[in-house]
Amino acid sequence: MSPRPVLPRLPVEPLLRQAKLAGRNPHDWAATVGINKRALDQRIYPTDGALAWETADELAVALGFHPCEIWPEWWDVAAAYDALYDDKKQDRLLKEALERRDEKAVA
Repeated sequence: MSPRPVLPRLPVEPLLRQAKLAGRNPHDWAATVGINKRALDQRIYPTDGALAWETADELAVALGFHPCEIWPEWWDVAAAYDALYDDKKQDRLLKEALERRDEKAVA
């Protein structure tokens, strides 16, 4: 059995922009999405301001969005996740998803 893939972390900024929370103190809006301040600090801002796959999904849904509305690369990453037991396909899909994300960031 193949190990579970390591999914890329997703930047929190697009979520904040979409939900019109950019610039607000994260602790002020944490209650809006149903998480306490401690969980916010542990799950969103531990080091880099990026979200784990599961956290991104939970927060997007809590704010009334599907994650693909916030992160266009969502389906690419989901496809890679579905390729769990096909290592070559998984690696290719993750690489392609990250390349597309990086290209969009540069543009």
